[in-house]
Amino acid sequence: MLEWQYGQVRPAITRRLTLLIWLDLPVRTVMWQVVRRTVVRRLRREELWNGNREPGLLTVFTDPQHVVLWAWRTRHKLGPRVVQVLSDRPDLCVIRLRNRSEVERFVAALP
Repeated sequence: MLEWQYGQVRPAITRRLTLLIWLDLPVRTVMWQVVRRTVVRRLRREELWNGNREPGLLTVFTDPQHVVLWAWRTRHKLGPRVVQVLSDRPDLCVIRLRNRSEVERFVAALP
């Protein structure tokens, strides 16, 4: 299992895929999850990794690399990547989940 944001290794990864699970959730769902998770982590001052913590909430307006801004800027990149993989790998099995209930049903059906 892996995420797909590392462009340099993406070709090597896609050559080895046997299954692609595409979480194609609505933008409003994704953004709500990102904002909610960011706010909760900040308010609880949760450690993320290596001692890092979410910065102050106002940094969403001052830090161009803020996770909320990154999520908004990159929201339309995944679909074209999947289309490209499917044109390169028409044999690849793809499971496309478009909403939370589809995700929940899929996870519930796993062994």
